[in-house]
Amino acid sequence: MTASTPVFPTTGTDRRPCYGGLLAAVITELTSVRSHLVFLAAVILVIPALTVAIRLAGDDEPATLRDLTVGTDLSFLIAGFAAAAIVGGAYRHHSIAWMWMVDNHRSRGTAIRIGVLLSGALMALVLGLALAHGALLLMGEHLPVDISDEDFREFRFEFIKFIIAVLFAALLAVITRSTVLASLIFAADVFVIESMVYALNVQTLKDLGWVLPFLSGRIANGISIPGITATPLQGGIALVGWVVVLGGLAWWSDARRAIR
Repeated sequence: MTASTPVFPTTGTDRRPCYGGLLAAVITELTSVRSHLVFLAAVILVIPALTVAIRLAGDDEPATLRDLTVGTDLSFLIAGFAAAAIVGGAYRHHSIAWMWMVDNHRSRGTAIRIGVLLSGALMALVLGLALAHGALLLMGEHLPVDISDEDFREFRFEFIKFIIAVLFAALLAVITRSTVLASLIFAADVFVIESMVYALNVQTLKDLGWVLPFLSGRIANGISIPGITATPLQGGIALVGWVVVLGGLAWWSDARRAIR
Protein backbone atom coordinates (compact mmCIF):
# COMPACT_ATOMS: atom_id res chain seq x y z
CA MET A 1 0.00 0.00 0.00
CA THR A 2 1.56 3.29 -1.04
CA ALA A 3 0.90 6.67 0.48
CA SER A 4 -0.60 9.20 -1.87
CA THR A 5 0.25 12.88 -1.85
CA PRO A 6 -2.85 15.05 -1.52
CA VAL A 7 -3.36 17.53 -4.29
CA PHE A 8 -4.66 20.95 -3.26
CA PRO A 9 -6.31 23.24 -5.77
CA THR A 10 -4.45 26.41 -6.58
CA THR A 11 -5.84 29.54 -5.03
CA GLY A 12 -5.14 31.69 -8.06
CA THR A 13 -3.39 34.39 -6.06
CA ASP A 14 -0.77 34.67 -8.79
CA ARG A 15 -3.39 35.77 -11.28
CA ARG A 16 -4.24 39.46 -11.43
CA PRO A 17 -7.93 40.19 -10.81
CA CYS A 18 -9.79 42.35 -13.27
CA TYR A 19 -10.13 46.08 -12.79
CA GLY A 20 -13.90 45.79 -12.55
CA GLY A 21 -13.73 43.48 -9.55
CA LEU A 22 -11.30 45.70 -7.67
CA LEU A 23 -13.25 48.82 -8.56
CA ALA A 24 -16.53 47.33 -7.36
CA ALA A 25 -14.90 46.14 -4.13
CA VAL A 26 -13.41 49.56 -3.40
CA ILE A 27 -16.69 51.38 -4.11
CA THR A 28 -18.56 48.96 -1.86
CA GLU A 29 -16.04 49.42 0.92
CA LEU A 30 -16.01 53.22 0.76
CA THR A 31 -19.80 53.54 0.62
CA SER A 32 -20.54 51.00 3.36
CA VAL A 33 -18.69 52.84 6.13
CA ARG A 34 -20.85 55.41 7.91
CA SER A 35 -18.03 57.85 8.63
CA HIS A 36 -17.11 58.03 4.93
CA LEU A 37 -20.68 58.99 4.03
CA VAL A 38 -20.71 61.59 6.82
CA PHE A 39 -17.59 63.20 5.36
CA LEU A 40 -19.15 63.34 1.89
CA ALA A 41 -22.37 64.77 3.33
CA ALA A 42 -20.37 67.47 5.11
CA VAL A 43 -18.65 68.45 1.85
CA ILE A 44 -22.04 68.68 0.14
CA LEU A 45 -23.99 70.56 2.81
CA VAL A 46 -21.39 73.10 3.95
CA ILE A 47 -21.44 74.87 0.57
CA PRO A 48 -25.17 75.74 0.36
CA ALA A 49 -25.29 76.38 4.12
CA LEU A 50 -22.59 79.06 3.95
CA THR A 51 -24.04 80.47 0.74
CA VAL A 52 -27.42 81.02 2.38
CA ALA A 53 -25.82 82.38 5.56
CA ILE A 54 -23.73 84.91 3.65
CA ARG A 55 -26.70 86.11 1.60
CA LEU A 56 -28.96 86.43 4.65
CA ALA A 57 -26.30 88.35 6.57
CA GLY A 58 -25.31 90.50 3.60
CA ASP A 59 -26.76 93.64 2.12
CA ASP A 60 -29.05 94.07 -0.86
CA GLU A 61 -26.22 93.92 -3.39
CA PRO A 62 -26.71 91.43 -6.25
CA ALA A 63 -25.33 87.94 -5.73
CA THR A 64 -21.83 87.30 -7.03
CA LEU A 65 -19.94 84.19 -8.03
CA ARG A 66 -18.08 84.40 -4.72
CA ASP A 67 -21.39 84.13 -2.85
CA LEU A 68 -21.96 80.80 -4.57
CA THR A 69 -18.49 79.36 -3.91
CA VAL A 70 -17.82 80.74 -0.42
CA GLY A 71 -18.39 77.31 1.13
CA THR A 72 -15.62 75.71 -0.90
CA ASP A 73 -13.03 77.31 1.41
CA LEU A 74 -14.29 75.03 4.16
CA SER A 75 -15.23 72.08 1.98
CA PHE A 76 -11.66 71.60 0.69
CA LEU A 77 -10.43 71.34 4.29
CA ILE A 78 -13.09 68.78 5.13
CA ALA A 79 -12.24 66.82 1.98
CA GLY A 80 -8.50 66.85 2.76
CA PHE A 81 -8.90 65.60 6.32
CA ALA A 82 -11.47 63.07 5.11
CA ALA A 83 -9.01 61.69 2.54
CA ALA A 84 -6.35 61.30 5.23
CA ALA A 85 -8.84 59.58 7.55
CA ILE A 86 -10.25 57.22 4.92
CA VAL A 87 -6.93 56.11 3.41
CA GLY A 88 -5.10 56.08 6.75
CA GLY A 89 -7.91 54.04 8.27
CA ALA A 90 -7.49 51.40 5.57
CA TYR A 91 -3.99 50.72 6.91
CA ARG A 92 -4.95 51.08 10.56
CA HIS A 93 -7.83 48.60 10.30
CA HIS A 94 -6.01 46.36 7.77
CA SER A 95 -8.91 46.63 5.34
CA ILE A 96 -6.41 47.13 2.53
CA ALA A 97 -4.60 43.86 3.29
CA TRP A 98 -7.15 41.65 1.51
CA MET A 99 -6.72 43.67 -1.68
CA TRP A 100 -2.97 43.23 -1.58
CA MET A 101 -3.35 39.50 -1.05
CA VAL A 102 -5.35 39.04 -4.26
CA ASP A 103 -3.35 41.46 -6.40
CA ASN A 104 0.41 41.19 -6.83
CA HIS A 105 0.51 44.80 -8.02
CA ARG A 106 -0.34 46.55 -4.76
CA SER A 107 -0.09 50.07 -6.13
CA ARG A 108 -2.87 49.36 -8.59
CA GLY A 109 -5.35 48.76 -5.79
CA THR A 110 -4.20 51.85 -3.91
CA ALA A 111 -4.49 53.97 -7.07
CA ILE A 112 -8.05 52.71 -7.60
CA ARG A 113 -8.90 53.54 -3.99
CA ILE A 114 -7.57 57.09 -4.32
CA GLY A 115 -9.26 57.52 -7.71
CA VAL A 116 -12.64 56.45 -6.33
CA LEU A 117 -12.17 58.73 -3.32
CA LEU A 118 -11.28 61.73 -5.51
CA SER A 119 -14.19 61.05 -7.88
CA GLY A 120 -16.63 60.81 -4.98
CA ALA A 121 -15.32 64.01 -3.43
CA LEU A 122 -15.61 65.90 -6.73
CA MET A 123 -19.17 64.67 -7.22
CA ALA A 124 -19.97 65.86 -3.70
CA LEU A 125 -18.45 69.26 -4.52
CA VAL A 126 -20.49 69.61 -7.72
CA LEU A 127 -23.66 68.58 -5.90
CA GLY A 128 -22.94 71.10 -3.15
CA LEU A 129 -22.51 73.89 -5.70
CA ALA A 130 -25.74 72.84 -7.44
CA LEU A 131 -27.61 72.97 -4.13
CA ALA A 132 -26.12 76.39 -3.41
CA HIS A 133 -27.31 77.63 -6.80
CA GLY A 134 -30.75 76.19 -6.13
CA ALA A 135 -30.85 77.90 -2.74
CA LEU A 136 -30.09 81.26 -4.36
CA LEU A 137 -32.88 80.72 -6.89
CA LEU A 138 -35.32 79.90 -4.07
CA MET A 139 -34.30 83.13 -2.39
CA GLY A 140 -35.22 84.98 -5.56
CA GLU A 141 -31.67 85.80 -6.62
CA HIS A 142 -29.72 85.09 -9.78
CA LEU A 143 -26.03 84.89 -10.54
CA PRO A 144 -24.61 87.72 -12.64
CA VAL A 145 -24.28 87.07 -16.35
CA ASP A 146 -21.07 89.12 -16.51
CA ILE A 147 -18.32 87.41 -14.48
CA SER A 148 -14.99 89.19 -14.21
CA ASP A 149 -11.72 87.42 -15.04
CA GLU A 150 -10.60 87.72 -11.43
CA ASP A 151 -13.77 86.07 -10.12
CA PHE A 152 -13.50 83.30 -12.70
CA ARG A 153 -9.83 82.62 -11.79
CA GLU A 154 -10.79 82.42 -8.12
CA PHE A 155 -13.65 80.07 -8.97
CA ARG A 156 -11.32 77.89 -11.07
CA PHE A 157 -8.75 77.78 -8.29
CA GLU A 158 -11.38 76.49 -5.86
CA PHE A 159 -11.50 73.30 -7.96
CA ILE A 160 -7.70 73.11 -8.18
CA LYS A 161 -7.39 73.59 -4.41
CA PHE A 162 -10.02 70.91 -3.76
CA ILE A 163 -8.21 68.37 -5.95
CA ILE A 164 -4.85 69.21 -4.37
CA ALA A 165 -6.27 68.72 -0.88
CA VAL A 166 -7.79 65.30 -1.58
CA LEU A 167 -4.91 63.97 -3.67
CA PHE A 168 -2.09 65.18 -1.43
CA ALA A 169 -3.74 64.13 1.84
CA ALA A 170 -4.48 60.68 0.41
CA LEU A 171 -0.89 60.22 -0.83
CA LEU A 172 0.47 61.39 2.52
CA ALA A 173 -1.71 58.79 4.24
CA VAL A 174 -0.32 56.08 1.96
CA ILE A 175 3.26 57.16 2.69
CA THR A 176 2.87 57.54 6.46
CA ARG A 177 0.18 54.86 6.87
CA SER A 178 -1.22 57.11 9.58
CA THR A 179 -4.29 59.33 9.64
CA VAL A 180 -2.78 61.57 12.33
CA LEU A 181 0.57 62.19 10.60
CA ALA A 182 -1.04 62.77 7.20
CA SER A 183 -3.55 65.21 8.73
CA LEU A 184 -0.81 67.09 10.62
CA ILE A 185 1.35 67.50 7.51
CA PHE A 186 -1.69 68.59 5.49
CA ALA A 187 -2.71 71.10 8.18
CA ALA A 188 0.86 72.43 8.51
CA ASP A 189 1.02 73.18 4.80
CA VAL A 190 -2.39 74.84 4.72
CA PHE A 191 -2.33 76.81 7.96
CA VAL A 192 1.25 77.26 9.15
CA ILE A 193 3.73 77.31 6.28
CA GLU A 194 1.61 79.23 3.80
CA SER A 195 0.59 81.76 6.46
CA MET A 196 4.27 82.36 7.21
CA VAL A 197 4.96 82.96 3.53
CA TYR A 198 2.29 85.65 3.48
CA ALA A 199 3.08 87.18 6.90
CA LEU A 200 6.86 87.14 7.28
CA ASN A 201 8.90 89.83 5.60
CA VAL A 202 11.78 87.50 4.76
CA GLN A 203 12.75 87.65 1.10
CA THR A 204 14.33 84.20 1.04
CA LEU A 205 11.14 82.66 2.35
CA LYS A 206 9.16 84.69 -0.17
CA ASP A 207 11.37 83.47 -3.00
CA LEU A 208 10.98 79.82 -1.99
CA GLY A 209 7.35 79.98 -0.93
CA TRP A 210 5.95 79.47 -4.43
CA VAL A 211 7.11 75.84 -4.45
CA LEU A 212 4.57 74.96 -1.72
CA PRO A 213 1.64 72.92 -3.12
CA PHE A 214 -1.27 75.28 -2.57
CA LEU A 215 0.67 78.44 -3.41
CA SER A 216 2.13 76.90 -6.57
CA GLY A 217 -1.39 75.86 -7.55
CA ARG A 218 -2.58 79.44 -7.05
CA ILE A 219 0.31 80.78 -9.14
CA ALA A 220 -0.33 78.17 -11.86
CA ASN A 221 -3.90 79.45 -11.97
CA GLY A 222 -2.61 82.89 -12.87
CA ILE A 223 -3.18 84.64 -9.50
CA SER A 224 -0.32 86.84 -8.30
CA ILE A 225 0.86 86.72 -4.69
CA PRO A 226 2.51 89.79 -3.09
CA GLY A 227 6.24 89.32 -2.62
CA ILE A 228 6.47 86.07 -4.58
CA THR A 229 7.76 86.33 -8.14
CA ALA A 230 6.93 83.20 -10.16
CA THR A 231 5.20 82.60 -13.47
CA PRO A 232 2.17 80.34 -13.99
CA LEU A 233 4.44 77.87 -15.80
CA GLN A 234 6.79 77.68 -12.81
CA GLY A 235 3.85 77.20 -10.47
CA GLY A 236 2.47 74.42 -12.66
CA ILE A 237 5.85 72.67 -12.81
CA ALA A 238 6.15 72.85 -9.02
CA LEU A 239 2.67 71.40 -8.60
CA VAL A 240 3.35 68.53 -11.02
CA GLY A 241 6.67 67.94 -9.24
CA TRP A 242 4.87 67.48 -5.92
CA VAL A 243 2.47 64.98 -7.48
CA VAL A 244 5.36 63.01 -9.00
CA VAL A 245 7.39 62.97 -5.77
CA LEU A 246 4.52 62.04 -3.47
CA GLY A 247 3.18 59.54 -6.01
CA GLY A 248 6.61 57.89 -6.26
CA LEU A 249 6.94 57.67 -2.49
CA ALA A 250 3.44 56.22 -2.22
CA TRP A 251 4.29 53.61 -4.87
CA TRP A 252 7.46 52.68 -2.99
CA SER A 253 5.53 52.43 0.27
CA ASP A 254 3.03 50.00 -1.20
CA ALA A 255 5.49 47.99 -3.28
CA ARG A 256 8.32 47.62 -0.78
CA ARG A 257 6.85 47.70 2.70
CA ALA A 258 5.34 44.67 4.40
CA ILE A 259 1.64 44.17 5.09
CA ARG A 260 1.09 44.88 8.74
